[in-house]
Amino acid sequence: MHFNIRRLNPAIGAEITNCDLREPLSADTASAIYQAWLDSNGLLVVRDQHLEPQHQVAFASIFGELSGPERKVGGAWSEMRNTHALPEFPQITRMSNKKDEQGRPLGRVDAGTFWHTDLATRQIPGKASCLYAIEIPPYGGDTMFASMIAAYDALSPLFQERLEGLEAVHTLAKVYGNQMTGGMMGEENEVKHNSAIHPVIRQHPDTGRKSIFVDRGFTTQIEGLNKAESDALLEFLFEHSTQPQFIYRHQWRTNDLLIWDNRCTIHYAVSDYKGIGWRYMHRCTIRGNADIPTT
Repeated sequence: MHFNIRRLNPAIGAEITNCDLREPLSADTASAIYQAWLDSNGLLVVRDQHLEPQHQVAFASIFGELSGPERKVGGAWSEMRNTHALPEFPQITRMSNKKDEQGRPLGRVDAGTFWHTDLATRQIPGKASCLYAIEIPPYGGDTMFASMIAAYDALSPLFQERLEGLEAVHTLAKVYGNQMTGGMMGEENEVKHNSAIHPVIRQHPDTGRKSIFVDRGFTTQIEGLNKAESDALLEFLFEHSTQPQFIYRHQWRTNDLLIWDNRCTIHYAVSDYKGIGWRYMHRCTIRGNADIPTT
C-alpha cells in the first residue's frame, strides 16, 4: 500500500493520507507506518478512514498488545467489566457525551480535560493510545498534544543533567479523588491506591531519545525533595513543556484516526462543546513494556 505523509509541525505530528486501513497491511507497510510514528515524535493523524471496530483493533495492534478494561487489585492489574467497552470488542472504550434511551452515558464524558499522559499511574505505563472519531460536534472539542522530547531538547544541558536520576509520583487521586468517573472503576478506594513512581527523564526504547515524563494532571511530587522544592520544580516543568512551540492542536474531522505515544507526549482534551453537538469516539490503548529504559 502506498500512502502520503506530511509533517504537521516542527515539534510533533505527521498526517497520513491516501491510505485505507480496512485493507490488510503488509509487513513492510506496517513497519513504514510505525517508523513514521517514531519520526513524528509520537503522533500520527490518519485522515478519512471508514472503520469498523475490527479494523481499528487490527491497526492499533501494529503498535503492540492492546489493553482490555482493567482495574488494580492488591497492587496488580486484572481484567474487569468496563461499562463503556464495546460488548464484542472489549479492547475498545467508547468516549462520548451521548446517552442511551434510559439516559445513561454511552461513553466516558469529558475524559482527559487536563494535561496528562494515559496510564502514567500504573507501574508499567501505557505505550500508546488510538482514538477514532465517528461523530464530532460542528466545532470545538480539539485535542492538544505536546512533545516531551522537544521540551527536553529545549532545556540547557546543565538542567538536563540535574534532572537525571529524579523520580516523580503519579496518582489518579490528584484529579479524580476517591473514585473514577465514567464507569471505569467502581471501588471506593481504587483511585487512592492507583499510583506509581517513574523517572522524571525517560529514554525512548525505540529511538533512544530522552523526554520529560511529568504532567500537570497526575504528577504530584518529586521524590526526595520537600514540598516547596518539588512544587517549584514541577511547576517549571509543567509550564515549560506546554509552551506553544511544543504543541500541535488537532481539529477533529469525522473519520480521523489518531495514535499517540504515551511514553513521550502529553495531551489535553478541550471540553468546549457542551450544548453544541454530539461527540462519539472509539479508543483503545496499547500496553507498555516492563523493560522500558529509564535514567
